[in-house]
Amino acid sequence: MKDDARRRAAWLADAILPHEPWVRRQLRRGNTLGYEIDDIVQEAYARLIMLDSVAHITNPRAYFLQVARSLILQYLRRARVVPIDLASDIDAIDEAANEPLPDRQVQGQQELDRLMNAISTLPPRCQEVYRLRKIEGLSQRQVAERLMISESNVEKHLGRGVERIMLLYSNDQRSHSNDPKMSPDGHACKAHKR
Repeated sequence: MKDDARRRAAWLADAILPHEPWVRRQLRRGNTLGYEIDDIVQEAYARLIMLDSVAHITNPRAYFLQVARSLILQYLRRARVVPIDLASDIDAIDEAANEPLPDRQVQGQQELDRLMNAISTLPPRCQEVYRLRKIEGLSQRQVAERLMISESNVEKHLGRGVERIMLLYSNDQRSHSNDPKMSPDGHACKAHKR
């Protein structure tokens, strides 16, 4: 237990403390809705030291600021009376607090890039069907009409595309050319025996 506390204190000193002046400047530029910056910063430290894990934090500075902004919102939500002239400031802070943290944004972008790369490995017809059905949200009938193919062909292409993408996700480390379900050129959309 003491080792965990020491490691957490060291992390706070190394990764968070150097950013305190910047966070204070950001809070001064915005509106703290009458709450003391010292109180907000101290409470942010308390929240950060209590985290179960910090492994997910890739941008400590942005994370520290986000925690501080979230605290302002929490204080405000607990307040019984809120002056009417703070309404626009509340919306601005609420909007900022509801944004995903920068590390989550990067993670989401990486996942999207990974999906788009997986889609790009599909043969052209599978890509087209997958894009229309899953990304653009067209119905199976609409896809069939647009591509001038039968609904059963849409279903087959989509099924094979989904299967291919799932294989890519589950076997990132494995070479797909050795997979018995895959054709020699790595395309699952060609007929294969089950």
